[in-house]
Amino acid sequence: MNRVTAFMTSLAVVAVFLFSVSIHAAIEEEGERLLQLRCMKCHDLKRITDSDKDRDGWENTVRRMMSIGARVSPAEKETLINYLAREDKARP
Repeated sequence: MNRVTAFMTSLAVVAVFLFSVSIHAAIEEEGERLLQLRCMKCHDLKRITDSDKDRDGWENTVRRMMSIGARVSPAEKETLINYLAREDKARP
């Protein structure tokens, strides 16, 4: 592999990485926005962050909240569940 090809390959890898980081940040931002708009109308942040739920637990909770009136679209539901169930548990 010559230097130009190696350099171009490196640039492509960096670009993909930066794009991935950007997408992840946008998803996190949207999840936080939905948490504030949809969940924190009725619940304080401590109640949410103290909940020790996995993805299935959050899916059940969001579904139950929707059944009693939480206005969450199907797309918002997935984003919100993914945000609440993320591994790092770092909350706003």
